[in-house]
Amino acid sequence: MEFNDLKNTWKDLQNLQADQHQLDEQQIRRLLEERSQHPIAQIKRSILFELGFLLLFTIAFAVGYRWLPPEMVRLLLISLVIAWPLSIAMLIPSYLQTRNVYNADESLKENLQKLVRRLDNSTKVNRFFATIAPAIGFLGGHWLLQENWGSPTAMQWGIDVVIAIILCLIFAPLANWYLKRWYGDHIQELKDCLKEFD
Repeated sequence: MEFNDLKNTWKDLQNLQADQHQLDEQQIRRLLEERSQHPIAQIKRSILFELGFLLLFTIAFAVGYRWLPPEMVRLLLISLVIAWPLSIAMLIPSYLQTRNVYNADESLKENLQKLVRRLDNSTKVNRFFATIAPAIGFLGGHWLLQENWGSPTAMQWGIDVVIAIILCLIFAPLANWYLKRWYGDHIQELKDCLKEFD
């Protein structure tokens, strides 16, 4: 009789430890979910802000294009034709990924890893285009206006290339600051959450 009691007590103790271990895992998951909610909300806000700014710029262009010189209208139209597909290709999937982080089908760790990878890649592409966009805009504007100015000389093209390089050097730190402010700090918070899983 004592042996059976001891055996039952041992089973109860093992079940209690298993339940405690499962409870600890659930508590850890809940704490990490709570900790990751703020950076994810900030990233969503940043994505929506960028899309809203682009939409506002597009509406302003659609309303006011009649008062702009035709060369500027062409340049802005080309910019919008390039900006919309790039923004949709980078921002919409990132936004959708932020909404799927707490999906019960996959683990929180896997979802956070996917989100961090996507956001890292997206910010690298954003940094590249934000750095070279002013130079492309400057050179594109010059190319569109050359029909009014005549054919540019090699010296004019050389000066334009130097100005384009200077614009890239000026806008590179601005792009880094902007992306770090809007995304980088929050991505780092998510990476810190991922480290806590290990």
